[in-house]
Amino acid sequence: MCRMTHLALIPGVALLFALLPVAPPAEAGLAAGGPPDLTVSIVVASPGPYFTSQEIEVGFQVLNNGGNIPNGQSTVLRVRLPAGAAAPNIPPDCNLVLQDMTCPIGPLAHGGFFAGNVFVLTPERRPGNGNITFQAEVDPSNIVRPEVSESNNRAQATINLQPGGHCLTLSGPTNEETGAEDIANGEGQLKISAC
Repeated sequence: MCRMTHLALIPGVALLFALLPVAPPAEAGLAAGGPPDLTVSIVVASPGPYFTSQEIEVGFQVLNNGGNIPNGQSTVLRVRLPAGAAAPNIPPDCNLVLQDMTCPIGPLAHGGFFAGNVFVLTPERRPGNGNITFQAEVDPSNIVRPEVSESNNRAQATINLQPGGHCLTLSGPTNEETGAEDIANGEGQLKISAC
């Protein structure tokens, strides 16, 4: 890109101009075909507090702030769920293997994005410090190359599972006369459940 600059004005002589190279604005250069720059974000959309075995919503987004991803360089988003978490209903076209959900993205043009959400059941057991972390990574196999920056291809969101929110239920055979549970008499089986 060049810009026209006025150099001199001499009486009786035509105006002299020169074309000087000027660095293009970053966005214009990238949109015109510079390397892609994929960024990823992940957020827990459900408000806290959070407990074990609770369904929460996790949102994610991939944005291309750079040039177009060339055809043939399709990539994926990988969302890693915390140990013990489950995602019974994942977005269409995504796959879940163990704790990794992968979603194909395809070639994104400059300014293009891929976004979605998934409902996750938090683990049944609270980890020692209570923290669980959701991780997201775009282009984990590094298919899109060159890229402006690889440092923004990963993100994570950490939440703390609160102690409590648990219940304990004891039940046994029902006393036919009173209708109350008769746990102490030794008849039948004792049932204990936690939620």
